[in-house]
Amino acid sequence: MLMASPHQNGAFYDDLLVLDILPDNPVPLQQRQQLVARQSNESISLPANAIVSQNISPETTNFWTLSLAHLNVSGSQTVYITVSICTQPFPRPGLNATEIYLSETLLPLQIYVSMDAANSRPGPGSNPPINPLDLTLGYASVNLSGVTNDVFLAVVAGNISSNWQGSWSYQIGASTQGNHHLFDDT
Repeated sequence: MLMASPHQNGAFYDDLLVLDILPDNPVPLQQRQQLVARQSNESISLPANAIVSQNISPETTNFWTLSLAHLNVSGSQTVYITVSICTQPFPRPGLNATEIYLSETLLPLQIYVSMDAANSRPGPGSNPPINPLDLTLGYASVNLSGVTNDVFLAVVAGNISSNWQGSWSYQIGASTQGNHHLFDDT
């Protein structure tokens, strides 16, 4: 049996209480179960000529839609899309952070881009398949020439080991005038 009960301040608890009655024990056995966040299938509208900050948890995907109508342009355009990581997961307290950084590598965030309305949720397993672009050193830039329709994006976070905690935060921007984020690898 699953139930949620109100907190004394009117809010609801963020977990479930599971009651099991075993055949040989008529007394209910109580176990606490944490709620697991479910990935939203909603696509976030990416505003034109602006930078948007977003968080992403491990093993989730953020979907974005860039509408050419928001860009106030007509005809074929070049669209510049940039993504820059602001924060990332970090080693759990109590572990030797130096050893974790030396022995494990976090998978980079990945970007999937589609200009096909039939593939408005690009990402792992999308049809048709799309090759991802890894954020190298926390940055990625995509320049799309000849864009005449909406652009669909996915930012994908991979799994992390139990030695890590937290999530990523990133900024994403799109424009017809140039990159919002710049990268200097010198």
